[in-house]
Amino acid sequence: MSFQLPLDADEIHIKWQINEGGIGLTAFTDNAGLPYIGLYPLNSLGDATGLPVRFQRRRLMANIVAGFAQREPIVVFIDATTTPRGLELTVCPPLLIARRGYERHTFVAWDSDAPRYVMSVHPVNSNKRLKIRPY
Repeated sequence: MSFQLPLDADEIHIKWQINEGGIGLTAFTDNAGLPYIGLYPLNSLGDATGLPVRFQRRRLMANIVAGFAQREPIVVFIDATTTPRGLELTVCPPLLIARRGYERHTFVAWDSDAPRYVMSVHPVNSNKRLKIRPY
């Protein structure tokens, strides 16, 4: 299945933030319509702490350390895909921080502002009691 991505699309961002960090994803296309996806870490204020690491690809799936809680790493699985409409992102956080009804999927169009995830802890099926304040 072939689909045409926009040529020279401006960079778009999605931020997934937690109390002690987070990750940001970015996507853009070059003048030939080739897609690029990038990852960058966030600080506790939701600002980027460095330049994105960019990959020339349409889809990126990875386990990422998104931050820390009480010196324990919070590893999330991300699945990001560029489409002709924009950037789709699915985030699967650990069960002990995902509250009930947590929306795992989001989308941002090439010409729009990005949505932002905000996490709070709801310990489930775990002996560990992490305390992460809502942002």
